Amino acid sequence: MDLFGILADIVYAVAGLAFLCGLLITAVTGAAKPVKTFLWVLTGIFTVLIIVGFVFTRGLLIFLFFQLVALILVWYMFVVIGAVCGGGLYSLRHKQPPGKRLTQSELADYLPAADFAAREGIDMERALARIRSSYYRGGQYDGAWYIHKSEQSQT
Repeated sequence: MDLFGILADIVYAVAGLAFLCGLLITAVTGAAKPVKTFLWVLTGIFTVLIIVGFVFTRGLLIFLFFQLVALILVWYMFVVIGAVCGGGLYSLRHKQPPGKRLTQSELADYLPAADFAAREGIDMERALARIRSSYYRGGQYDGAWYIHKSEQSQT
């Protein structure tokens, strides 16, 4: 096997590992912040390794600097692609139907949809459509629609 074949195998393995890291982080957590933290940690590690490389090669690493930056960007790209796929898996695993059935104890955190629509200055039908499309967090209790108080605009 030639040197370029070995390098290609390493690049494929690194890209696969980056994809899996992004995929697993978001599939488990469902959040973007851990991916952002992971990318910052990778940036720190890569920066330290590049500086160490400059020191030990007495500046000769400058010839490989742009290739290293390109490899790091490819790594990040595959982490982000994996994170997008992982986010999709997370949403599929945790999908809740819009307009859940509310309990009496949950009503304290919700407003009747008619009151909410009046406060927000929108039609009742539009508010209900937003609940059904999962734009608003809401649900039904005894046949009446309610929208979570956190959905109110902050004005």
